[in-house]
Amino acid sequence: MTDEDIDASKAPLMEHLVELRRRLMWALAAIFVAFLVCFWFAKPIYNLLLWPYRVAAGVDVPIELIYTAPQEFFFTQVKLALFGAIFIAFPVIASQLYMFVAPGLYRAERKAFLPFLVATPILFLLAPRSSISSPCRSP
Repeated sequence: MTDEDIDASKAPLMEHLVELRRRLMWALAAIFVAFLVCFWFAKPIYNLLLWPYRVAAGVDVPIELIYTAPQEFFFTQVKLALFGAIFIAFPVIASQLYMFVAPGLYRAERKAFLPFLVATPILFLLAPRSSISSPCRSP
């Protein structure tokens, strides 16, 4: 890498802050959209998360979950939607993070980072399937 390449990649502080703000806005927009979708489907997601407990407790056992405060069920839905939104928006968050950091990397560092960029979405998509397909059963 020559001095010209290094000088071409330099930017003033304000340009970095503007770029960071733009990347954060995209990441927050993705989280917000995913939050709205997850909040809309909060009850089915909640029932999906209860599935391992239903299997462990037994199929014939009635499951009654209670909440002790009026707002508790609503906040459970909000928390569930927020965690789901962060999970769903993670590829966007990771890509925005990389797009912010990439101009500061040398060419060799970008090439070294390429396998991680390819493997991350693939492993991200494979992880939920492997955990759902093997439920825990009590002995």
